[in-house]
Amino acid sequence: MKVKVDYTLVKDFVEFFDTEDFTEQNFQQLVTQFESNIAFNKMLAFYEGVFSKEQYLEILYKSMCNIGYETDNPSLQLLYKNLCKLRNIDLLRNKLTLIERYNFSKMEEKLLETLPVNTEININIYFTLDGINGGSIYGNNDMLLNAMFFPSNQKDLYLIEGILLHEYHHIGFKYWLSKIPQFKLTGIDKGIDIARYLSIAILSEGAATYLFNHSHDLYPLVVESHGEDYALKYRQSMDNRQLNIGTLIRELEQDILKALNYAEKDDEIKNLINKYSFDSNGFEPRDKAIGYHMCNVIDNTLGREQLINCFEEPILFFNYYNKAEKNSELYFTSDFMNKWNTSWGCLAKY
Repeated sequence: MKVKVDYTLVKDFVEFFDTEDFTEQNFQQLVTQFESNIAFNKMLAFYEGVFSKEQYLEILYKSMCNIGYETDNPSLQLLYKNLCKLRNIDLLRNKLTLIERYNFSKMEEKLLETLPVNTEININIYFTLDGINGGSIYGNNDMLLNAMFFPSNQKDLYLIEGILLHEYHHIGFKYWLSKIPQFKLTGIDKGIDIARYLSIAILSEGAATYLFNHSHDLYPLVVESHGEDYALKYRQSMDNRQLNIGTLIRELEQDILKALNYAEKDDEIKNLINKYSFDSNGFEPRDKAIGYHMCNVIDNTLGREQLINCFEEPILFFNYYNKAEKNSELYFTSDFMNKWNTSWGCLAKY
């Protein structure tokens, strides 16, 4: 496993903030540095359609200067709220010091135990000032990590291991996805693409969360990056995900069937991705909650080897889950499974 780390964006911001001269003219110097920074541009590319460069820079400037920002957009509200936390520059400086000293390759053995044999992983970590997510994957090998999500205290440094392993696992999974043309992650323009994307997201997020994350491990990190109210909601939703899992399974089944029935993508179908992958209120996204449950069932009923097989052949995921859940009421209906497998040109033979 090869890991490259770039935290220049964070260093540039800390150095600028230390000048305590936040005039628009001086801020433009920081903007110039940001515009030539790889991490900044990858972050903008990841959030295309969520916010523009101009919106991000306006919100960053107003948050630094403690100027109010009004919007009805929940994503921009969250961005502003969390970028305001950057005014605690000593906290960010402590995080940067620990980032500079950290060994980002030390968890390789633990990671590879959860992936198929011969998984090849090359990781580029770009530290950003992301006010929405803690960590994200852009492309096949780039990890965007919010610097404010990194611990600020040496004693809490162990908490970041699960976050890193979560994102590393996504990259390992993408290594195998790249070998399967049906599971494309770009050019999603048909209903079947949306259906397959959802199944990928649920498997990937569910597995990474099930294998490496627990709510109480995340809580102190989310407090520093998103605030205590947000962190508390996230922890509570993780702790109680099982209470609502039956409803979520039935709704997922209906949404995938709806997507499979649409030849072309429209706004309703496109919005299914956000429905499952994002929650601006601080609750755990559906893809993580459903995926955690499904991976847990497969792992504890069929075994770890069967779960790992799903990363090489993702079509197995729903089939293995149904095989494992056959004696409960949480399985997918036979009508759904027939349509799902038929959409792949195969019979329900798993």
